[in-house]
Amino acid sequence: MTRNRAVVNLESAVRREVAAAGLSGSRIVVAVSGGQDSLALLHALSRQSQKLRIELVCAHLDHGLRGEASAADHTFVAAVAAGLGIPFAGGHANVAAVRKAGGMSVEEAARAARYAFLTRTARENGAAAVALGHTLDDQAETVLLHILRGSGIAGLRGMALLSEREIEGAAINLLRPMLGLRRADTAAYCQALELAPRLDESNLDTRFTRNRVRLELIPLLETFNPAIRESLARLARSAADIDDFATANARDLLSGVVSPVPGGVSLNRQGLGGLPDALRVVAVREALRQVRKGLEGIEEAHLDAVLDVAAGRAGRSTDLPGGLEAVAGYDEVVISRRGEAQELLPPIEEDVVIAVPGNGQAGGWSVKTSTIHPGQEAAPDTRSGAAISPPDDFSARFDAESLGAHITVRRRRDGDRFQPLGMAEAKKLQDFFVDEKVARRVRDRVPIVEAEGRIAWVVGRRIAEWARATEGRPQIEISFEITGEGR
Repeated sequence: MTRNRAVVNLESAVRREVAAAGLSGSRIVVAVSGGQDSLALLHALSRQSQKLRIELVCAHLDHGLRGEASAADHTFVAAVAAGLGIPFAGGHANVAAVRKAGGMSVEEAARAARYAFLTRTARENGAAAVALGHTLDDQAETVLLHILRGSGIAGLRGMALLSEREIEGAAINLLRPMLGLRRADTAAYCQALELAPRLDESNLDTRFTRNRVRLELIPLLETFNPAIRESLARLARSAADIDDFATANARDLLSGVVSPVPGGVSLNRQGLGGLPDALRVVAVREALRQVRKGLEGIEEAHLDAVLDVAAGRAGRSTDLPGGLEAVAGYDEVVISRRGEAQELLPPIEEDVVIAVPGNGQAGGWSVKTSTIHPGQEAAPDTRSGAAISPPDDFSARFDAESLGAHITVRRRRDGDRFQPLGMAEAKKLQDFFVDEKVARRVRDRVPIVEAEGRIAWVVGRRIAEWARATEGRPQIEISFEITGEGR
């Protein structure tokens, strides 16, 4: 390839992709590390800026991981920007502190710090997007990394030309106009323009997973298929097309399943359970997309965790990337920022005594108790550890004699102890909640049924061993239902 052809090909591709992304006439922040790819991107955008009617800001973050070499990169990029007449936005990050605070790897911490910096820079400069120098080679590596992590079809789609992500509560558009180009193309471009990119020696360190994929796994796969990078990029495009089609065509079916609520997005548990397996995954992803403004960092394991919560009992929860959580309520699962979702269970402000049999109201709960005599309705023995459970987690049966003439419905108290069904000894109620993965902020709202001075039932979770029902003896059925009062 001649030098002129290398320049024309890369700049034409970049110009075409920026226009396709609808960013002509916009201000764009260009993330520049000083390496070959980002240096080529900055020069290409600068040389095409008049045709595209774009304004540029050059952004560089010194991660502080390589001492003098990092500082030299910062100085180099600032000088390049000045030579092109482009405003420069520089930043410094303490990646070690970010890593410690977030319990992340060095790779993850550096990435988090970089995107936080780019988001702030875009916001401060009123930019429509941040341009990144990712190439087809990066796309292939990303798809392989997702496969290694057990990704589903959403992960196979890899990176997109234009995507939205939420960082530190702010949305950012990420533009990748070189995804159709190889690293060989950016190398040829730099050579043609006599550019001297910086070399980051950490890119050769195989302790980092992405580097191992680039330097070890892909060369191995090339022995099977020399065009493995192009094959993986085609797979990403096909996965994106299928995923987009499935999502678009599923939206009508999901209208009664996924809905916004104060602080997050709600998944109707009954509606979710009625969907085919493939659409359940689409529903969860759609809910996450609405809350996070993107699916970056979301893997198949996270989708499965939300579905597990949806299939479990009220109060069950799971943590998700980006400071989110999914918490199961009586008839919904809410995905929100931790601690910001609407309350999923109504509170019980004071103790309520209810005659057995009889009915009562405890906060926003309607409570009904009834007697079932031997032979009236058969119920299986629970000595194996399985609760007698008609017809859902908010109804249960107990031994009538053990329960007595009345029950008390209340919230938990400090020092509460409980002997769960199937256990020989009582344990702290607090420990039971932890074992059952009941969200901390929901615990005060889980109704407690007390009889004869002891906890007979942690509603929605488990009955007590001492109060279990058996065949041939009178039983008491207790049912709870949310009425909405006091919620």
